Amino acid sequence: MDLVGDRRAQSVQVGAVLLFAVLVVAFSSYQAFVVPQQNEEIEFNHNQRVHTQMQDLRNAIVSQVGGGSSAAVSVTLGTNYPSRAVAVNPGPPSGSLRTNGTVDASKAFTVSNAVASGETGDLWDGSPRRYNTGTLVYEPNYNLYGSAPTTYYEHSVAYNQFRSDALPLSGQTFVEGRRISLVALNGSLGRSSSGTTTVDVEPVSQSTRTVTVTDDGTNPVSVSLLTRLSPTQVQDLLDEEYDPGGTDPDAYVTSVSKTGENGPFNNVTIAFESGVDYRLQMAKVGVGSRVTDEEDAYVTVVDSGDATVTQSGETEIVLEVRDAYNNPVEGVTVEASDNSSSPGSFAAMDNTRRTDQDGRVTFTYNTDGSTATTPHQLNFTTTEAITGDVAVTPNLVSFDAGDPKNVTRTVTVESESTGLPAGSVTLASALAKDDDDADGDGDANTVPGGVDLSFQNTYNKEITVTDIDIRPADTTIDALADESAGTGPTDNEYYVEGDVQDAYVDFSQFSSGFSGRDGVPIPRETDLDIDGRINGDNARVSAGTTFTAYLYEFYRYDEGSGTASNVDMRGEQLLVSLTYTVDSVVYERTYTVSPADTSGSFSSTRATGLVPNAKQEQTLTFTPSTTLPSGTTVTINLDDPQTVSPLQVDYGSASIASAGGGSATWVSQSDDDQTRIEYTPSSDVAAGTQVTIRLTDVIAGDQSDQSNPYSVPFTRADTGNTVTDDFSVTRGAGTSALDSVSVDNLDPNTGSQTQQISFSPASGTTLPNGETVYVDLSNAQGADDVNYGSASVTVAGGGGSAQFLEQGSDVVLQYTSDGATDGDTITLELTGVSTGSGANSPYTVGFSRSDADTAGTTFEVTAANQPPSVSIDQITTSIGGSGRSGDVTVEFTGTDPDNDLTGYTVELYDSSAKNNRLDIATDGGYTGGTATETVSDTDSSNQPGGGSPPYYVVVTVTDSNGQSDTAEQST
Repeated sequence: MDLVGDRRAQSVQVGAVLLFAVLVVAFSSYQAFVVPQQNEEIEFNHNQRVHTQMQDLRNAIVSQVGGGSSAAVSVTLGTNYPSRAVAVNPGPPSGSLRTNGTVDASKAFTVSNAVASGETGDLWDGSPRRYNTGTLVYEPNYNLYGSAPTTYYEHSVAYNQFRSDALPLSGQTFVEGRRISLVALNGSLGRSSSGTTTVDVEPVSQSTRTVTVTDDGTNPVSVSLLTRLSPTQVQDLLDEEYDPGGTDPDAYVTSVSKTGENGPFNNVTIAFESGVDYRLQMAKVGVGSRVTDEEDAYVTVVDSGDATVTQSGETEIVLEVRDAYNNPVEGVTVEASDNSSSPGSFAAMDNTRRTDQDGRVTFTYNTDGSTATTPHQLNFTTTEAITGDVAVTPNLVSFDAGDPKNVTRTVTVESESTGLPAGSVTLASALAKDDDDADGDGDANTVPGGVDLSFQNTYNKEITVTDIDIRPADTTIDALADESAGTGPTDNEYYVEGDVQDAYVDFSQFSSGFSGRDGVPIPRETDLDIDGRINGDNARVSAGTTFTAYLYEFYRYDEGSGTASNVDMRGEQLLVSLTYTVDSVVYERTYTVSPADTSGSFSSTRATGLVPNAKQEQTLTFTPSTTLPSGTTVTINLDDPQTVSPLQVDYGSASIASAGGGSATWVSQSDDDQTRIEYTPSSDVAAGTQVTIRLTDVIAGDQSDQSNPYSVPFTRADTGNTVTDDFSVTRGAGTSALDSVSVDNLDPNTGSQTQQISFSPASGTTLPNGETVYVDLSNAQGADDVNYGSASVTVAGGGGSAQFLEQGSDVVLQYTSDGATDGDTITLELTGVSTGSGANSPYTVGFSRSDADTAGTTFEVTAANQPPSVSIDQITTSIGGSGRSGDVTVEFTGTDPDNDLTGYTVELYDSSAKNNRLDIATDGGYTGGTATETVSDTDSSNQPGGGSPPYYVVVTVTDSNGQSDTAEQST
């Protein structure tokens, strides 16, 4: 066979080569374009997760103020791309988390001009006090997402720093009304990887204590912060607290200013209103290594003991050692001495004792027949005694009582021949409480404005309590009032419950500010059997018995306006003096009490609000101020809201969906008189840890049947302490953590309309997957108003799902989130909505978050807004003597059918091409009609640019809805 001349085509081979080429091109395109886009999306999503984790880290840090516990927070520094069978990924992106400035003494916040009273004033004397702190920085190292921000935490704020601006991820917590809360960040942390790291947040110095400070009389209290944020950004964070004019009674920040720089940091100083007492609370938190402990900084008196004792008698003096953050220091040695020629003695080894876990130490001062019957100067110090150094040696006459680490107390010893008995009256506990209007006192709020003081009579004889002197450290607390006609604990301003005989005093000195005449100014000393509108006898307490003094309730009273504001007494400091007699001998003893220090309370409680006319979810939360032991119950009392006739709130068919860290059960559920939940932790709940209980199918009645607000007491079984929160059923605004809440207006007498409802998670918050938002439209439903009976709902933006729960006389929507973050807008679109005349417009729409509270907005049934119009009436040109230099005066007329014009703009161009604008004039107050405006060309070098005649004028008018009209004309 001859094949030399074979000329057949090689179609199979050529086709295979072409197919391979196509595959190569397709794969190259996939590798070059698709893979990078997918990987960039993975990096972006990772960055969003890190923002949430940095907020969790921030929350763990700021929770240390007020007694939080150690916390571990995971941060995913980098991420991984998905495996690909053929395509190639770059190396996994990484990130770094590090501290900045935490071990640099120049990086600090400073508190200036803050003065405290008593021994605390030895340290807080108005001089500047600096505290080293720093920043936590997360910096991503992505392969593709090039515009990712650097995320910072500093001074309670987490924020993203982009190239041109900073965007907060959270709010601030360092100023809230008259409370200043500062957290110093300490330690060294530096980690970089593509995996996950865990940051241990350790409290170095923290407690529930606050110190009352005020200005020095010349300069205001101020706090200076080193921050990368600008003063304007700090001022924005302090928006609710900022009141430069001094007109807002609840805001005290008067100025925010830049007072220097330190590298990339601005030194921003926040000044507070003068003449006001502030509650200063501080903490120090450690992360990473090189965390430094805090030593003792000063000593203060908690219980001063008896001012007078007899020979062979004794008195107890309780001191507290604190660090520079005003928090207790354990294990510090305190030395005591009686500076007199014939001294008494201390029941302590070598006159020394070591502080306990609360920073406290108790000295018992004993006397005998040889003790001189004179005033005795008792000296106490934490500074190591150095022989001959009069500043620190407590047994020297010239002992420096002004040193913060030194304390002096004077006790007078009287002759034993007076026959005075041995013993004392000691303070056992101090509780801040509210009586929930249980006795009809007219105080229907839930503020714990009353104080219960329990005392122990340690004498072996009966005592008679005759006088009580109360002096709040915060001098703006100036009234005691309890509106009740009866007598008993919490019924009167003063009530002392003794086992032999009770005492009470009731006042009515204020003619306004309360429901009737009531109350008495404080500070004051009150004689229990003489003072007041009504009174009884003095209180009598048998030997060795506990008795309680009830002081109800504390207020700030404005005499000029005749208004009163109840004070939350948790954390407020009181100086209380008891006068009592033993065998006709008069004693007076003074105590410094702070109800916030009472163990077994709650640092916060909350019951979220509801919207009317809906079966919905409700969240109950509480945070114990001290450890809640495993198996110890917390009872949540829902008696007040539970009412079915008329229907207010009905828990009869509600279920407990979840109970964090334990179990929750209904003790009683459908009873109008008793509706209770008992929560039992499965393990110890540390102080500062929030417990969340979620209820479903809670039914709320119509707005008109409500008796808002409803009280919800939370009670601990281990201490009996109760803290009460309240909530409301309302369409009105609350603390829902929703922003940009809006509902579209509708046209009147029109069928099949579309209406959009939109809202966003508030700045720095999320709407987690599964959380619900209820929207109550019932206020608009009506024959002459809006008919939602045939409407349908879809989610037009933001993800998630929505449905109608009620669609009859009541109209309620339920939206369920699939996970929305700060900046996302959720849009619900209603179709098939019809309207009548809109006779009762505008309508209120209520929003309720299951994990938050309520919000409200309104919409109208009104004719659609019509666009404006404008015409140019006349143009006059005044040309100068050089080129085109001159003025152009434009007369024009603007009209709007809705009469809602809000402004105009007049622009001057060198030609109709409008490429070169020569001048512009605006007026934001224009409301319509004929107006005249002059625009100028002052550049004599301008030449005609193709236009004929030389100038070209553009006039635009705009209305309140952003609609506009434009007129254009050549000169």
